[in-house]
Amino acid sequence: MSLFSRRWRWCRGIWLVTCVVLATSGLASAQATSTFNGRILDQGDAVLPGVTVTATNTSTGVARTTVTNGEGVYGMPGLEPGVYDVKTDLQGFAPAVRQRVTLGLNTTLTLDFKLALTGVQETVNVTGDAPLIEVTQSKFASTIETKELQNLPMITRSINGMLELLPGATPMTPIDNTKRSVGNVSFGGSSGTNVSATVDGADNRDPRQGGTLMNFTLDSLEQFQLATSQFSAVDGRTGGVAISMITKSGTNVFHGSGFLFARDKALTAKDYFSKQDNLDEVPYSRQQSGGSIGGPILRNRMFFFGAGEYVNENTSLPVPTRQFEQLELLAAATKAGKLPAGLVNPNHPHSGATPLHLTMYSMKTNLQLNNSHSLMGRFAGQKDTRLNNEFTTPNNDLREPVDSFQSFWSAVAQHGWVWSNRGLNQITGHVSHHGRLSDVRSVITGEHYTTDFPNVELFPPRLSFPAVNTGAGGTGGATADVDRMQIRDDVSLLTGTHGLRFGTDYSYLPHLGTLNNNEHFATLFFFDDPSVILSNSNGLYPQGFQTPGIVRQWQQANGGAVNGSGAWADSRRNSAQFSAWFQDDWRTTPRLTLNLGVRYDIDFNLWDQENLPNNATRLALEAIGHPNAEVPKTQFKNISPRVGFAYDLAGDGRRVLRGGYGLYFDQINQQPFGDISSQTHRPLNVVSTLINTAIGVGQLATYRFGIDPLPAQPTDGNSLAPGSLGQWIGSNVVDPRVHHMHIGYAHELGAATMFSVDYTHQEGRRGLIGLNINPIVKGVRVLAPDFIRVFGRPDVLNQVNIKSSIGKSQVDLLTFKFQRRLPRATLSAHYTLAGAYAYGGSIAARGGTTTPPQDSFDPLAPGEWGPTLQDERHRLVATGVFELPYGIQLSPVFQTASARPYNLTAGSDLNADGINNDRWIDPATGQQVSLNAGRGDPTVALDLRATKFFPLGGERRIAVFAEIFNVLDNVNLGGDFTGNARSALFRQPTGGFIPGIGYPRQLQLGARFLF
Repeated sequence: MSLFSRRWRWCRGIWLVTCVVLATSGLASAQATSTFNGRILDQGDAVLPGVTVTATNTSTGVARTTVTNGEGVYGMPGLEPGVYDVKTDLQGFAPAVRQRVTLGLNTTLTLDFKLALTGVQETVNVTGDAPLIEVTQSKFASTIETKELQNLPMITRSINGMLELLPGATPMTPIDNTKRSVGNVSFGGSSGTNVSATVDGADNRDPRQGGTLMNFTLDSLEQFQLATSQFSAVDGRTGGVAISMITKSGTNVFHGSGFLFARDKALTAKDYFSKQDNLDEVPYSRQQSGGSIGGPILRNRMFFFGAGEYVNENTSLPVPTRQFEQLELLAAATKAGKLPAGLVNPNHPHSGATPLHLTMYSMKTNLQLNNSHSLMGRFAGQKDTRLNNEFTTPNNDLREPVDSFQSFWSAVAQHGWVWSNRGLNQITGHVSHHGRLSDVRSVITGEHYTTDFPNVELFPPRLSFPAVNTGAGGTGGATADVDRMQIRDDVSLLTGTHGLRFGTDYSYLPHLGTLNNNEHFATLFFFDDPSVILSNSNGLYPQGFQTPGIVRQWQQANGGAVNGSGAWADSRRNSAQFSAWFQDDWRTTPRLTLNLGVRYDIDFNLWDQENLPNNATRLALEAIGHPNAEVPKTQFKNISPRVGFAYDLAGDGRRVLRGGYGLYFDQINQQPFGDISSQTHRPLNVVSTLINTAIGVGQLATYRFGIDPLPAQPTDGNSLAPGSLGQWIGSNVVDPRVHHMHIGYAHELGAATMFSVDYTHQEGRRGLIGLNINPIVKGVRVLAPDFIRVFGRPDVLNQVNIKSSIGKSQVDLLTFKFQRRLPRATLSAHYTLAGAYAYGGSIAARGGTTTPPQDSFDPLAPGEWGPTLQDERHRLVATGVFELPYGIQLSPVFQTASARPYNLTAGSDLNADGINNDRWIDPATGQQVSLNAGRGDPTVALDLRATKFFPLGGERRIAVFAEIFNVLDNVNLGGDFTGNARSALFRQPTGGFIPGIGYPRQLQLGARFLF
């Protein structure tokens, strides 16, 4: 038995024992991460020890009591977000009360008191919301509260739909199509994966692809907070942002809701592409319904809350006429016998249906045993089905669509224990599950390749052109069942003027990875579009598709189903993660607080280290004595120091200067490592390739498409086929890291008004860049002589992709934020001036750059440095909720941003190295452009919601509302433009748009019943 296997059994044993302990302790308070602290003085500014401070939650009646220490300091960590009355009591002094203080999620609010002698003043009462500034915290964070969650217009009504309204965040296309129902948000120009996400203190991060794992119905969420810089040592494994969410709890009063939202084709404007091409409006309808209920089980002691939601969406993505005509040319050529039959869908649609069925639910129970012990249990789930899930850019003929079926659930149990007047211990047990099936089906034969595998024959090859493609190609379907078993312990302790927090977190991740059939179907890549080939408009295709040497590349993997036999590509492994942290919020003076922290993270077998020595590419490199054959080691030195300060300039909490530095290690995404793991298991899953560097030049120089038979599919699962595509991890690979530097100033302009300005600078280092260490140089691959020397043939491997930790990135964010909260109105606005640049165009490159370097021998050349695809130089967001007379409420959301980049490529292998990724040469200058040199269109979006409330007696009421999304009917294409210079659509829109704000104008009607 291996060392790793023994460790897994030992760790699982610890996890099970801890779960038993939690189970026997009862139900198990919500992850209560909020804190009241402060210092109590007399009228002569002398500290007052022994003052009893009581905070009472006005909704539940649950009270927490503590006593000031010898420094006159008190602290109450581990409180649930909510509205509190805070009262002091000391014999000889008049009580002081702060009434209805709103305590936000993951917030530390400082409430200082000056007590007067009894008889001088009976009671000091202060009523109002909490301060908008955390005077003892250096982090830059933004919070969305229940009122905004319920009343702002959101076209998707999702967590990420709200997150994109906060400073530092921008909407983006999901990094993977399996995340379309969850979504992705870019933070600081990233690809949306650099996120540490927790719900009720439990991990909600996708361990394979990054970003958030599962969705929650918004009716189940109380608040969430986005910390974009200088977050504490409690959060880690990300160089980006920390997202904290907490679900709702029941109160002493029964409350609930029921809602229905609906919109359809009649309430939707015609989309941009249908208008441009004078086409009929595409089908559309969406219904969203659900509700919630919560209340007491035992008054002041035990509470419940539950929420559920269902979405039924029938929508289609239009295929612009330019792409449709290219596909029509292929269909006509097939009918005329110029193309082999079965390669093109003869009924390719002018719009592709992508229906969605989504169910979400959450159930929670809280029990306050006494002033010292509290328990919480929460179970949440999600199930979604989306057909044609891969049809996100309308350039495919839908010959073989991919249907997605996913299920998630998360179970949390938690115990909170208050230690006298000094501290709190919270232990959290968590189990989550993600199951998914991506099924490829043929609309021509009706066969399902994935569900019927291997008792179904291979589907026909894909034809891939610069503008369009056919079939499923490299997507052969996949299945996964990934679990997380987590134990986390948090300790908060007040000693003198030090607010300490320390803890550990352990997660076991069995079966991390997938079984997939990627690249089972062959793909044929062409240099030019069908219109060019069939018309011979450039003079290179005298025989049309039968012209020899016009196929740029052929690729196919072994394992495909043939005569009832085949093999999945297996990238699964058992992994584990451990973290420990220490945080000290040291109030050195009444005005100055230092936030000092350190964190340690270690991953076990996350890169499949147990099996990496068997990687087929590594073995071939080892045989020829290549230095990159070394197996990378587990990282044991990921120590992250954090230091920050918060200085209350006047001592009244109204003007605070904050800043600091932190080192943040990123977790490498597992999806790009799937190809590497697939070569470590047997049978192998290895892609073989044949490549032309130009028409008639290369391994396919004489190949005649449609006349000569296709290259044979590789079948041997135990050895590399000729021309295999190598996949390996460089010996220098380590976890990426980001240096955060931040300085900011916050000013409370009034009791409910705040303005702040914050500057953040991030330096990413040791990011992953994919290098080809076997390019073609002067017609010969670099490693060919070594392969001949050892194996007797030059084509053991063609391209060899190596993940190398040499990447760098830089992000600069200057954010101005204004916030005003009044009893009948809330207003928030922020403007960000930003720049996000990186080698390869990927911040921190957690999964390898999306664009490989043009020259593998000079991967950090000046032209490889460019903006990320989510880079927006300017971004302005304003939101508000306004209560008007006669029970009317208006809620606008306005967003505008500058144009996003896209990459401009030549469409030709200019340097003849075997990779068609060379950047475009601008004819105006004669110079090659740098990475992501193109810019799309700016973004402008205005959403508006108008609500009318009808009282029904007591707290019951009905809200009837209308929401208009994209009032201005702006296109909002973002950077979805074609960058291939050989495409007929060069520098034209692809047919995609920015999710969440790129839709045509839509009217949604709805109603909500509240009680």
